[in-house]
Amino acid sequence: MTTTKRNKWADAGRVIVYTACLLLYVIGYLWYKETLVAWWIPVTIAGAFVLLTAPMLRRKWKWLTSSDDNVYLWFTHIFVVGAIVYAALLGGNRLPGASDALYEENVTVEKVIRRTHKQYRRVGRRYVVQNGQTTTSYALKVRLADGSRKEISASRTSYHQSRVNDCKVLTLRKGAFGMPVIVKVSNTRTLPSPADGSSAGA
Repeated sequence: MTTTKRNKWADAGRVIVYTACLLLYVIGYLWYKETLVAWWIPVTIAGAFVLLTAPMLRRKWKWLTSSDDNVYLWFTHIFVVGAIVYAALLGGNRLPGASDALYEENVTVEKVIRRTHKQYRRVGRRYVVQNGQTTTSYALKVRLADGSRKEISASRTSYHQSRVNDCKVLTLRKGAFGMPVIVKVSNTRTLPSPADGSSAGA
C-alpha cells in the first residue's frame, strides 16, 4: 500500500472515530435530559476516569493521531474516552435498578421553551451549507421540590398546554446507577397515592 493510500485510510479512520464520539456526546446529552441529576455529576465522573487513565493510555492513541505530539494525544484521549464514559454512564443508568418501582414528584414550571434549529447539508467533501429548512424542539424548565432546576424535553402538545407556575408530575424510576430516570411528564397524578391505597384496603 502506498503512503498516499495509507494517509487516506488514516484520515478516514480519524473522521469515523471523531464523528462517532460526537454522536456519543449528543446521545449522552439526550439521556441526561431524561435523567434527574445535576449536569456536573456525570461530567465529573467522566472527567475523573479520563484523568486517571490518561497516564496509562494516552500514548495508545498514536495509531489514531499518527503523531507523537503530547498535546494532541492528551486532546484525543480526553475527547474519545470522555465520550465513551459519559454515554456509557448515562446509558447504563437507564437499565433497571435494584427496584423498578415507579414513583412521582411534583415540579413547578418556571419557563416554557421553544427552539428553532437550522438544518444543514453537505456539499462536496469539505463544505456544509444551510438547506433553508428548520426543525423545532420544545422543553420545560422546572423547579423540583428541593429547589433545584432541570430542563426537560417536552412534546409539542405539552408545550402548548403548559404555562409558567403550572404544576407538573414527573413519573420516575431509579436507574441502575441510582440516578432517577424520567419515565413520563403529566399534568396530574398517574399512580395511586399511599392514602388511596390505605383507603382501598380499609
